[in-house]
Amino acid sequence: MNDLFDIVPQRTITSTAVLSFAALWRSKAGPQGLPQRGDFAMQELLPFLGNILIMDVIDGGADFSYRLIGTAIVAASNRDVTGQKVSDLAFEVGTDVVLNVYQQMLAHQEGSFWAGQVAWAKNKMWKPFEAFAAPLAKDGSMPGQIIAYFDFPPVGDEP
Repeated sequence: MNDLFDIVPQRTITSTAVLSFAALWRSKAGPQGLPQRGDFAMQELLPFLGNILIMDVIDGGADFSYRLIGTAIVAASNRDVTGQKVSDLAFEVGTDVVLNVYQQMLAHQEGSFWAGQVAWAKNKMWKPFEAFAAPLAKDGSMPGQIIAYFDFPPVGDEP
């Protein structure tokens, strides 16, 4: 897809936190299809909160709005765009690339694993990540949000 990040097989994910979040989402999805945000108890999400991204789907995926960006994601990307639309922002890799990524996340109704480098970071200080992203239902089975968990392994001398 691009040189910075892409969908990867689950077997390549080394982060136990990413795998745990994926298992939680899948346990909520079950046979009924996509889970809704309300299917997750706050207690279940507490261990993941700093690394969670929630996006609202606009016009069936033509655009997305950042509803919640965890503090670890803000720190890794050096910016907080909570409340803003993807189409209104500038990205080093291009807004069209970022929109395409979120559209792919939306399309994979069973969830998808991602790996690469944070591509929305200012000043090109890219950080490697592993992630799981999946849609959340708004009404019944229609996706209305995307929820993702990002893990940023230490680089070099980082703790």
